[in-house]
Parts: sequence; structure tokens; C-alpha cells
Amino acid sequence: MLNNLAEGSYVYIPSSSKLMLFHEDSDFVKKTKILEKPIYVVYLGESNTNRDYGQIFFDGKIWNTYKNNIYRGKEDE
Repeated sequence: MLNNLAEGSYVYIPSSSKLMLFHEDSDFVKKTKILEKPIYVVYLGESNTNRDYGQIFFDGKIWNTYKNNIYRGKEDE
């Protein structure tokens, strides 16, 4: 889960997490996606429209997901 996670951090999103694509500058959902497998993506910060969501960069777009679906990614080895 999110704890002092900086924008630009690499994060883990587990399978079965719901991603939401919002219409620009609104809280209306344009598209949803349920992940079939876990992903590692870049965290972009808290959502501008709803504090319950975090933003991630996935598949060339900015998606939102519930903050409890976002985990710190692997550290560089």
C-alpha cells in the first residue's frame, strides 16, 4: 500500500485489480479494466479528482486504481 511513495516510483499492482480511465478533468469513468496478471508500472501520484485513487502509467495512458491496490515495487538489485 501507499506509504510515502514518491511520484515516478516503480510500483506493483496485483492481478484482479480494477483500473479506471476517467474523462479528462472529471470523475466520470470512460473505461475500466480488470488485470488478468500483476503488473509493474510507474506511479504518477494521487488522483486529481478522488483521493481514494492513485494514478499509474499503463498501456500508454494514465489510469487510476484504488490506493490499496498499489504496492512499492522491487528495489534495484
